[in-house]
Amino acid sequence: MKISFYAIVKSGQLVWENPGQLASYLLSLEGRGVAVSIGRRFKGRSIQQNKYLWSCVYPAIADWVGEENIEDIHETMKSMFLVDRTKKIPVVRSTTRLTTVEMNEYIERIAVFAAKNGVIIPEAI
Repeated sequence: MKISFYAIVKSGQLVWENPGQLASYLLSLEGRGVAVSIGRRFKGRSIQQNKYLWSCVYPAIADWVGEENIEDIHETMKSMFLVDRTKKIPVVRSTTRLTTVEMNEYIERIAVFAAKNGVIIPEAI
């Protein structure tokens, strides 16, 4: 089983967010080999960003084009604004893999596109 524990690096040392839980887990692995990897923590899109996208942004676009299926709007917007062309074959990225910054940029691109076409996206509250 793989489990993640989070820390912040301060003065070259790891300061664990939940050291007690980490200690308990390490005790359960006593005598066993383990794999440890360290990388920058991924801060995915927020729940608020996702709610705004699905409750304000996509419905405004759907109303404009006369589409009832919001999922179709989602797929269309991704194909317009989330294509990763760095690979040999372009890949449409998923919003679930976006960081909070990338999600803001995605929503902003949609809002600019909408505004150019006379569609007003309500601002997030």
